[in-house]
Amino acid sequence: MILHDRHSTYERLKKEYRNLVQIPEHPYVVRVLYGEVLPGSDVPFLVFEYVEGADVADMIQQHLLAPDDALELGKQVIDGLAHLHAHGFHHCDIKPRNLLWTQKGAKIIDFNVSVRADNRDARGGGSRRYLPPDFDPEVIPHNGERADRDLYALGLTLYEALTARYPWETSEPPANRPAPDPREFSGFSDLAPDLVTVLLKSIAPRRAERFGSAIEFGDALRQVRHARRRVPGMAPVNVATTSGGPGETSNSNPFVSHLITLYSQSRRSNAGTRGMDALGHAAYVDTALDRALLPAVLAGEFRLVLITGNAGDGKTAFLQRLEKDVEARGGAVDRGLPNGSRIELAGRRYLINYDGSQDEGEKDNNQVLVDFLAPFAGRDPTHWRTDETRLIAINEGRLVDFLAAHEPDFSALSALVRRGFATGQAESGVVVVNLNLRSVVADTACGSILERTLQRMTETQHWSACEQCDLQATCYALHNARSFQDETAGPRLIERLKMLYTMTHLRGRLHITMRDLRSALSFMLIGNRDCAEMHALYASGQHGDIARSYYFNSWLGGGQPNGDRLVSLLAEVDVGRQEDPRFDRSLDFVRPDDRALFRFEQRGNFDQEVLKRLFEELPRGVSGASVRQRAQPHREYVAMARRRYFFERRDLGWERMLPYRSAKRMADIVRGTEPAAPLIAELLHAINRGEGLQRPARLGGHLALQLRQVESGTVRSYRLFPAERFDLEVQAQGMGTSEERFVEHLPTGLALRFVGQGTDAIASELIIKPVGRRHPASAVLPAVHAARGHGGLPEAAAVFSPRSLSPASA
Repeated sequence: MILHDRHSTYERLKKEYRNLVQIPEHPYVVRVLYGEVLPGSDVPFLVFEYVEGADVADMIQQHLLAPDDALELGKQVIDGLAHLHAHGFHHCDIKPRNLLWTQKGAKIIDFNVSVRADNRDARGGGSRRYLPPDFDPEVIPHNGERADRDLYALGLTLYEALTARYPWETSEPPANRPAPDPREFSGFSDLAPDLVTVLLKSIAPRRAERFGSAIEFGDALRQVRHARRRVPGMAPVNVATTSGGPGETSNSNPFVSHLITLYSQSRRSNAGTRGMDALGHAAYVDTALDRALLPAVLAGEFRLVLITGNAGDGKTAFLQRLEKDVEARGGAVDRGLPNGSRIELAGRRYLINYDGSQDEGEKDNNQVLVDFLAPFAGRDPTHWRTDETRLIAINEGRLVDFLAAHEPDFSALSALVRRGFATGQAESGVVVVNLNLRSVVADTACGSILERTLQRMTETQHWSACEQCDLQATCYALHNARSFQDETAGPRLIERLKMLYTMTHLRGRLHITMRDLRSALSFMLIGNRDCAEMHALYASGQHGDIARSYYFNSWLGGGQPNGDRLVSLLAEVDVGRQEDPRFDRSLDFVRPDDRALFRFEQRGNFDQEVLKRLFEELPRGVSGASVRQRAQPHREYVAMARRRYFFERRDLGWERMLPYRSAKRMADIVRGTEPAAPLIAELLHAINRGEGLQRPARLGGHLALQLRQVESGTVRSYRLFPAERFDLEVQAQGMGTSEERFVEHLPTGLALRFVGQGTDAIASELIIKPVGRRHPASAVLPAVHAARGHGGLPEAAAVFSPRSLSPASA
C-alpha cells in the first residue's frame, strides 16, 4: 500500500502499475498482477503474485545457506536485475529481506521504492545499510548511479549469504574502507579465489572499482563454477588396527572395518563393543566422568567411589582411563590383580575393582565384596581411613543386595548408599555415581554425548582412505559420513537425529548406554557390511538395499527388522510412516524439487539417483497385481522420501513431521528451555475430556473426576479438584549435586501434582511420559481409572497418544 505522499498518489499508482506490468515476466522477478484502491478510501495498492518461499534474511540468520547456495542465489538475482535494468527499472532496495528462496529459484520482491529510468526526479528510498559509501541519497542520482546501487546491494547481500555476517562493525558501509576478505573468517579459508575476487569487486568502496553493469557482474559470477576450491583429501589417520580383515586393499577403509565391530548384530565380530583398540580410542569421546569425576578422584575428594549402571555404560572404560592418566602423571599402576589394579600417585593409594559382580578365582563374589569394602565397615564413618581411595564398578542390584545382606557389618555404608541413590549427594567421602541416570542426549557446554560421538565417528581423517576407492562417488557409507561433515547442513541433521533419540529417551523403554549408542550410530553409517560387501552390493545393482542404507533410512534399521535393541526402538518413532496426504502425494506422483533441501558441497547426489530409479519402477497401472501389492512399493518409497525430507529440508517443517505432535515442546520443557506451568490448563482440559465431559470450559479450568461408573446409570457423579492446587514440574529422579557433576542427565517425564487443603489433604501425582505409536486410547483409559485411590488423582503413569501431548484418554 502507498500511505504517504498522498498528492496525486492514485495517478502515480496507475502510471507505476502500467510501467511494472509492461515488464516481461522473468523467473527471478515477482510478477505484478493488478493495482486498485481500497474500498471506501483513496488508499491505492498493488497486487503481486503469491510466491511461496523462504525469506533469505531468515535463512542467513539461521545459517541455512551453503556457499554454493549463496553463489547460485547471486547468479539468479543478478539475472533478475539485468532484466529489470534492461527494461528501464531500478529496484533501489535490494537486500536479503527482499529476496525469496523458492522451489523455482530466487525471487526479487518488494518494489515499493523502485524507480523508472525515465523518472529523472526520483531519489528512491530503501535501507542505508546497503547503500554504496560514495552514494549521496540527498542528491538526485542519474541512472548509472541507480544501477550501481542495485549491484552494490547485491554484492553486500551475497557477502552476508556466504559468511552469515555483515562485512563491517558499522551499521552502514564506511567510506574508503574495503570489506575484509571473507577467507579470513573461520570456516571460509577454502572459498574459491575467483569468487572472492568477484565478491570484493562488487562492494569496493569506489564506484570506479566496481562492476559497471548487471551484465558485467553476471558474466563474472557465471565464470565461478564452485564456491569453494577443490582440495585433496587428508591423509588417513595413522593408527594400528586389530579390527580390519586380512589384506586391506586400496578399495577398503580400516575405520569401516572397525565400525562394524561396534554394531551389536555384526556378522563378522562385535569385539568393538567391549574394550578399545587404537581405532576405538581415535573415535572415543569423553564424558562427565572424565571431565569431572577423574580430577576429583585424583584430588583425594573421595574415599569410596561406587559406579553403578548397566553393561555398556563405560564403567570399566573409565577406570582404565584413570589408570592411563595416573601413568601419564608419573604414578605407579600395578595391574597384577585378577580383577583390577593398585595405583599410587603423590603419596595417595588407589584400589580399583573393574567388576564388583565377578568372582576372583576360588574366591566367590560375596567374599570379594566383603574384602574390598572392609575399610568401610562399622557404624562410624569418622573411623574410616583417609589416605586411600577405592573405586568399584558394580551393578546397582548387586550392590543393594550385598549391603542388605550385610547391613549389620556395614550399617553406616548401607545408609550412605541408600541416601546416595535417593539424593545423588556425596557424604563422608562416599559417592554413588549412578550411570542409569545418564542420558546421551542431555545438553552440556560441549554438546551432548550423541552429538560428539557422531561428530567423532565422521571426522574427515577417518574417511580419507575412501578418497581413492572406486566407489567414492556413489558409496552410501561415504555419503553418510559426508552428510554429517557438511558445515551448513551437518549440524541440522544432527539436531534432527538428536530429537528422534530424545523421543526414544523420553519414552523410557530403554536406558541408552554408550554401547547402545555406538552400535546404532555404526549401523546408521555403514550398515552391516564391510567394504568388500559394499562393492558386491553395488555390483549386483540392488537399488532398494542401497536406498535403505542411506543414513535417512538406516538410522532406524532401513525399514527392516533389526536385532539391535536401540535401532528397533528408533523404528517406533519412524517419521516416514506418518500420514500427510497432500505432502505424500507430491512425493509419490511428482518428483520432489531438491531446492527445498540442503545442498551438500562435499558429497555426491547418488542417493537422489537411486530414489529416482525406485520412483520410475513404481507400479502405475490399475491391472495385474492386487491393490495391496501395488500399494506396498509406493508406501515404502514415500516413507524413504519423507525421511530424506525430514532430515534435509531447509525450513522448520521437520518439526511437523515428528510422530508426536508436541514432541518438540515436551523436549523443550524437560530441557528447561520452556516453562512447564502453562501446560497445566491443557492437561486438566484433556483429562476432563477423557472423563466424558464435552464442554470442560464450563468448569472454569478445574478438574472433574468421575467417582464411580454405574452400569445403565442416568446420573454421573464427579469430584471437583481446584486448578490452583495443581503443580507441574520436571521429574527430578533423585539428582543431586554429585550426580549433576558426574552424570549427563535429562529427565524422562513430567509430574503433575495435586495437594489439597486441610490436615487430611489429598496428595496425588500423575507421571507424564510419551508412549509407543500404536497405543489406542481405549487400551489406556482403564489403566488410568484403575489407578485412582483415596478419592484422589490417578497415581500411575499417564500414557500419551502419539499425535498429542494430551493424555490418550483425551
